[in-house]
Amino acid sequence: MALIAGKMMSLLLITMLLTVGGGTDASDTITAPNEVGEKLVAVMLPADAAGDQAWTFSVIGGDGRISESSTEAYEEYLRERENSPIVDFVVPGYKAFVFEGAEAGEVTLKFSYTSRTDLSQKPTMMQIVSLMVYDSKTLAVTESYAVDISKSVIAILLPFDAFSSGEWVYTAKGEGSLSEASWDEYQEQEMANRESEDEDDGMFLLPEGIPPGCTAFVFKGAEPGIVDLLFVCSDPAMEEAVKIEVFNDNTLAIIQPEQ
Repeated sequence: MALIAGKMMSLLLITMLLTVGGGTDASDTITAPNEVGEKLVAVMLPADAAGDQAWTFSVIGGDGRISESSTEAYEEYLRERENSPIVDFVVPGYKAFVFEGAEAGEVTLKFSYTSRTDLSQKPTMMQIVSLMVYDSKTLAVTESYAVDISKSVIAILLPFDAFSSGEWVYTAKGEGSLSEASWDEYQEQEMANRESEDEDDGMFLLPEGIPPGCTAFVFKGAEPGIVDLLFVCSDPAMEEAVKIEVFNDNTLAIIQPEQ
């Protein structure tokens, strides 16, 4: 497995899972409910209805298929499920997306909080949500996390066995592109971030080398778009897939796997 360097609350009769994401300032995500066998699933993301930004989503992976439904359909489903005449699941300050299963399999969604008027702008928040669609067409949220979109350099660490003859190599495809960078460049970025976080403590942080037992691949953004990297090692036989998005300002983010 690659290493990426770097309330429960009830609302009326509905049980919601609150996942606090790391990597962005306001990335709380409510998925309601995420039990196995739900006919509809709602994903709720923090949003300013009066602001210029809005959430959009795209499917970025998986072999299943879903379709978008409506909040009205979800509320009707909850009324039937809870046997209650009044159910209002919408939380003020959140945008709700409702989905139903269409074909069995996993579906991974990328939600981006971007300008309504200029879609070329870099999003200010990004969330990854994975859904599992079962044979019965019911579905469940299996994973939800915020994406750190602040990096100019990223490092991917892979296990390395000094006693084997195998080496990691990678291929890249997609509409975006990357350029290779050095571990020193990555460390310079991380040191600046950590010094900023710890400046009140007066801490002096020493640079760190590549962790023992690992090999590092370091990248910068070159052209905007998504890049799919496949790392392969022959001895021992291993593979690791990593999905990266490069933004217009050449900052970049690892959107899969979770950081």
